Amino acid sequence: MQKGYFQYQPTPILRPFVDCYWLSFGSECIQFDALPDGAIDIVYHASPWASNTWIYGTTTRSTKIQLMSDNCYIGIRFRPGQYRHFLSISAKALTDAHSDISTSLFRSHQSVLIEAGELEHIDRVLLKHLEKHPPVLHVMDEVMPFIQSGHMSIPDIAAVYGKSARQFERTFTDMIGLSPSQFRVIDRFQKALKLISQQPYIPLAEIAYAMGYTDQSHMIRDFKRLSGRPPKDFRELR
Repeated sequence: MQKGYFQYQPTPILRPFVDCYWLSFGSECIQFDALPDGAIDIVYHASPWASNTWIYGTTTRSTKIQLMSDNCYIGIRFRPGQYRHFLSISAKALTDAHSDISTSLFRSHQSVLIEAGELEHIDRVLLKHLEKHPPVLHVMDEVMPFIQSGHMSIPDIAAVYGKSARQFERTFTDMIGLSPSQFRVIDRFQKALKLISQQPYIPLAEIAYAMGYTDQSHMIRDFKRLSGRPPKDFRELR
């Protein structure tokens, strides 16, 4: 198995639910910073002595993750709220936390995934699960694009879907693990982060304006709060 960190796309049928699969093997890095992204990950970890399955909830701040050298990690990163089609667990209870899990969905397949590194096998496991448990659309699936666009206020979005602001926030938080306003801030941070890293010559002030920050200082404050570092650090790391 090749050493390094890699990301892979799931089969097209699963892409509405799964953002990506990722694989980390033989990393020399013993620690990395996981930045808030609104996602929930299932992580398989295998060492020469044992294997575990963990679920990592969404985060509101940068979280330091310890990696063991020459261990194998395979991750399933679900899109916000979409883990629910595969696991019965509270997103809110997992926010800024992780837990060791053992579920009928993954337990019998863990050794195959870890030992062979067959990410295509994850496709088969998840598709088989969806055949038995067809996904059910929820109002939050329809709401998500409006939250991410930033063009409507959260009370207005709640009103469109016939809920009070408090009811809307409670339902959203239970499913996503973040309040609507927290998720909107994190989503904007991730979009700005991607633009900063991919477009090194665009001035930070221009990126701040494009992302809807009031000014560059506003963007810097959000970056420091969510990642612990200013935006320019991510440009320098490119």
